[in-house]
Amino acid sequence: MEGISRPAFRIAKELANNSRSGLTVRFLAKKLELPEEEVEYLVDINHRFLFTDLTKIKLVPEGFSAVKRISEGLENRGDIDSLYRLVKTLDAHDFRRLEEQIGIERPGAKKHAVEELLARHYHHPDSVVSYVATRGFSETARELFDIVWQSRDGLMPLPKLRAQQTRSDYDLELALWELFRGFALFEMFRFDAEERLVRVTGLLAETRQYREATARRKAGRTKLKPERGKIEECTNFELDFSDRIGRLVAALAAKPARLRGDGELFREDLTRLAEICPDDREPSLGTFLWAAEGAGWIARVDNELRAGALDTLLEMDRLERHRVLYDWMLGAQGKEGMLGNAAEMLAACKPGAWYSALEFAEVACRLGVDSEQPVLKLGGGHYQYASASISGQFERAMVRALEETFLWLGIVARGDTGGTSVFTLTDIGEFLLRLREAGTHQCR
Repeated sequence: MEGISRPAFRIAKELANNSRSGLTVRFLAKKLELPEEEVEYLVDINHRFLFTDLTKIKLVPEGFSAVKRISEGLENRGDIDSLYRLVKTLDAHDFRRLEEQIGIERPGAKKHAVEELLARHYHHPDSVVSYVATRGFSETARELFDIVWQSRDGLMPLPKLRAQQTRSDYDLELALWELFRGFALFEMFRFDAEERLVRVTGLLAETRQYREATARRKAGRTKLKPERGKIEECTNFELDFSDRIGRLVAALAAKPARLRGDGELFREDLTRLAEICPDDREPSLGTFLWAAEGAGWIARVDNELRAGALDTLLEMDRLERHRVLYDWMLGAQGKEGMLGNAAEMLAACKPGAWYSALEFAEVACRLGVDSEQPVLKLGGGHYQYASASISGQFERAMVRALEETFLWLGIVARGDTGGTSVFTLTDIGEFLLRLREAGTHQCR
């Protein structure tokens, strides 16, 4: 039935959904809103599956299963949701054969079989290649799969696939059915621009989407482009972050702060420390205390917040103290990967040039995705291949790191140009990033 027109398929579908005794031309014309002459013409030219018996039009016996298969193929998107639906329709024999092909030893539920198929043979975008090579597929099936895999978009109409191989149609259909039953490829039907039915075979939709996204990333920019507009509202913290923490440590060394039962400061101590770190500006007093405690300069002892051992701290100059906070904050809260990648990108920025924060996050995301093997994840109600460590909020987190962590540490200065948030690498930032890049912690 490949190549039939949409009206001819509608006639066949209407016959398949009704009695096998057939339907009259008048009934089909009224039901499908087609002229009676067109219905008669379509029956005449599609005599392989439609015929007239006295006054009624009938569908050949094998046409019922063909219509059912095509209807399923029209609804099949070749994605994981379709995979679940297809496995659910398998009879006991075909389902057990699928379990054996996947490698499941103990029989279980159909949902479990799909989960095992995804975990074992679709965990990475190219895992299905090993599945076809190692799980008992025939040589012809492997050749056909390789042709589809090497295609540009992972989709191929059957006429094009036939033209690229030398097997007989019978061997081709056997091999395709083998791949369809093993869910290495998916059979789909679509109507082309001329409203003709086309049979298509393709990879899993999530794999195709990942390949398309990868191609777009490679075509996109992977280098930052400096902004040319006039910079307004420039903000540069320089060494202010470490200086204020030093003043907080000195204040706590002179008089420890009392802590309430919930861990918060008493109002008297909060007011005293707020003179050093006002509440009406960023970062907050809590952020300063968190960084100082993380660096080991202050500690919670019983119900008091006290200064730690100050001998080493007093021997440091301003830049050395700042470097200690920089090293600690880049490794805090398990963000070594994200902030480490950001630091590497910042080190490649030209001093004095201004860059878009959003563009920086987009490039960082592309580089992060390309640097590791993606895995199949369920998120937002659908599956997709994504980096194991980069979440959907990566770009937002990267912009926040620029406008908070790196800004507070004086690594970058922030500005605005035409409503776009921009940043530039500072002298302090260039110095600290060069130290990190060289793997040394010796100050000049």
